[in-house]
Amino acid sequence: MKYCPYCKSTLIKQQKSHALRYRCQNKTCAYVNWNNPIPVVAVIVEVSSGVVLAHNVKWQKDFYSVISGFLESNESPEACAVRETKEELNLTVEKIDLVGCYEYPANNQIIIAYHVKAFGVIKLNHELDDYRIVPVSELKPWQGGTGRAIKDWIKRREPSDKKVPADAKLISMKRVYQSYNYFSKNLLWFYRVAQRRSMSRYRQICSKTFCYERST
Repeated sequence: MKYCPYCKSTLIKQQKSHALRYRCQNKTCAYVNWNNPIPVVAVIVEVSSGVVLAHNVKWQKDFYSVISGFLESNESPEACAVRETKEELNLTVEKIDLVGCYEYPANNQIIIAYHVKAFGVIKLNHELDDYRIVPVSELKPWQGGTGRAIKDWIKRREPSDKKVPADAKLISMKRVYQSYNYFSKNLLWFYRVAQRRSMSRYRQICSKTFCYERST
């Protein structure tokens, strides 16, 4: 951007709020180009056989990625994810979860990533020319942008797939047994202490009552 979108004056670069920014040299206008990052929604589309990775017509031949798109006016990120899944792959979303938000300085974008479970027959739109369905067990993240979303999503799935080690179960059962054994051995002692305190209190009350009756 070289010219002010309001008064058409030439923009100049000046220090503004701890950064160099383009601002209008017309003092009556005072327009500042803050260069705010653009929100983009990326969608990890999972079908019954795996995750759909698509190839954009503008990308290098061997690069496949998750689908993505820009937010429209008055559209929520969730609605955008559902719309993009339908528009680009012709799939219907049945479940959606937020994965995270990621900066992408190369394109001055903020990526809002979602994971969706979808169904239907894949039909690519004009932006895509090929796709692959990769089993989740074979899915590997790539550097930057949407690759970080894939990495976080895979990491989130790991705890449910891990089994509790046998030795951890033995340690847990041993602690339960030790607690039970301690309680059972000391139960009689606790009962006797409580009984003694109760009898001692009863004797104090009786003693006070007897002394009061004698004094009257």
